[in-house]
Amino acid sequence: MVGEDIPLILDPGVRDDVYMSMTPLEQAYLLWCYHGLAKCEYTMGYLQGALRWIEEARAVVLNARFKLKRPLRDWETYNPELFEFTRENLKIQSLAADIFFDLGNTGATMQRLWSAKTNIYDLTKHQKMPINVFAIKFPKLIEMIKLRHPDINHLVGLDMKYPDLCVSGTWQKLRIRNAGGPSKRLDFASFIWDGHLYIAGGRTQSSHGPIHRDFFRLNLETRESWVPLPKYPVNIAATGEFLGWHMVLDSTRARAYLFTGRPTLDFFDLKANRWDCMPTRFKPNNPDDQAAGIKDWPYPKNELRYSTQQLVDGKLYVFGGTHGMLGDGCSLFMVLDLGTKQWTRLSGTVFPGQKGDYSCPGHRQSASSWVDKAGEHIFLLFGECDRMASPTSTKRILVTGYAYDDLWCWNIKTGKWFREKMDGNSPCARTEASCVYHPGLGKAIVFGGYNANVPTDFFVDNNVNRLAFSYYADTFIYDTPTSNEDTSTSEECSQHGPASFRWQQVISHGFPSYRSMAQLNVDPATGKIYLYGGKITNEYIYSRRVSHAFGDLWQLQLTPSRAQPEEAKTDGGRQVEPELVRRCFACGSVGSWKKCGGSCAGQAYFCDSDCLKEGWKDHKRIHKCKPNTSTNSSGS
Repeated sequence: MVGEDIPLILDPGVRDDVYMSMTPLEQAYLLWCYHGLAKCEYTMGYLQGALRWIEEARAVVLNARFKLKRPLRDWETYNPELFEFTRENLKIQSLAADIFFDLGNTGATMQRLWSAKTNIYDLTKHQKMPINVFAIKFPKLIEMIKLRHPDINHLVGLDMKYPDLCVSGTWQKLRIRNAGGPSKRLDFASFIWDGHLYIAGGRTQSSHGPIHRDFFRLNLETRESWVPLPKYPVNIAATGEFLGWHMVLDSTRARAYLFTGRPTLDFFDLKANRWDCMPTRFKPNNPDDQAAGIKDWPYPKNELRYSTQQLVDGKLYVFGGTHGMLGDGCSLFMVLDLGTKQWTRLSGTVFPGQKGDYSCPGHRQSASSWVDKAGEHIFLLFGECDRMASPTSTKRILVTGYAYDDLWCWNIKTGKWFREKMDGNSPCARTEASCVYHPGLGKAIVFGGYNANVPTDFFVDNNVNRLAFSYYADTFIYDTPTSNEDTSTSEECSQHGPASFRWQQVISHGFPSYRSMAQLNVDPATGKIYLYGGKITNEYIYSRRVSHAFGDLWQLQLTPSRAQPEEAKTDGGRQVEPELVRRCFACGSVGSWKKCGGSCAGQAYFCDSDCLKEGWKDHKRIHKCKPNTSTNSSGS
């Protein structure tokens, strides 16, 4: 059906004319073949090849959607009136869940099972029973809902049998010597320049303020104390609150640009230590601009939040985000030439339509992005359409946010989008993830995030309650191809598939708490990777039931060797047995933390004195703990 050499599995793209030309029955037979091939590879222990066949099957399903007369939006399900097609698709989802579980990727396991379960409910009545019997492992789904991702108990004893799919890493919590500075933050802007971490704006809690317009920097070598910088000077009446903005570093000009959706582009001069601005303009000369919903200016009410932005060769690229008349996210892709100060629309629309558009990423907010080392491609990953905030939603109470599970690549030279396959041990769908590109490693790094429609069970007083959402604390790296690589032909192949894969999960027996809206940055001088801030809903860490913001600083170290580690490293790089890792009672981070030295006999663990101070009242109430007069209650 696809040719003797099966060249499709080496093509990194999702869209394929061969798959689109097939009938639903032919596609069903091909899914059956790919499922069989994946199962054989899995049985023989070749998980890399198995995942490649599974991703190829996913491409078949997507191409079945692409050939429909009415393009579907990403959250609209499609099941042909053909039992065999749906059955094979669900069998593939179930097999994928088994493979991801073996790899410790419990987030992807849960999403595959939950997606299959949701798909069953969308089927016609006569299809439900046979598919339910043959495909989905509901007992495993029930167990997966109880887990956090990653699950610390599942990581214990997990070896590195699959170096193409997993890599060893270490998360280390760093202490800032003196109090003060931004403290707990989410919705803030950040960057690293000249060995300093810069933090601007944001808020302390997700449900309320205070909301800040301040600006700080921290010397990452000494970590002595935060140094206050001039606050953002533009009046709040002109810009709105400092939330969901980015400060994009221009190291050549020693500037950090702050685009808020207004024609005026603000920036901070890092050498002069002061704020400044520059006017920009947009002329909608192209008829397509009007068709995209642009009138005089691309962003209604001069407002833009939760976009993703990249600077390449003196041009600022801006994708998606919410604006003054849209809360769920747009698909508008704009570029500003900093030399001419002229904006140009590249793709997308100001407002979403009533049907999908397969030529570009869907409308979204809080997506992740990065630029490859050669500066030729912009990658766009995940994000969310907040359908509860959509002005077109007539059933807002019944609708949740939709987290995308796609990866797109913008070719700067050709000016076209290209949807990539999710090869390897990839993260599950999410939004508000932390993401940064490491130029020294040639890899993008993704941590944490949030999914509004993948549930998690939590326990209060031995009663099971269900959260409709999930937070993540898993870490992944993506091996971005360089300009000298032709991804369709350059990979060395064996009888079991390519020798290396793009997505790998970082296996660390200690890690920051489950969270979203944290920010990753790389110090270009040292190559060190830092994580700061973020937020979570506190049911996720068994503490007070309010939203919790973080003000902690972490460093990620990736193990360069592909050898199997005998032990896990946490807490400053010292060797720690995996079974000694514990979850901090106050913040939920995982590591070799100290247990409480009070009368509770060690029922709670704390990562540092700050968390002990913050969590002591709740620990005292829940565990009836009292300070031990003979032992300092800070730990043992």
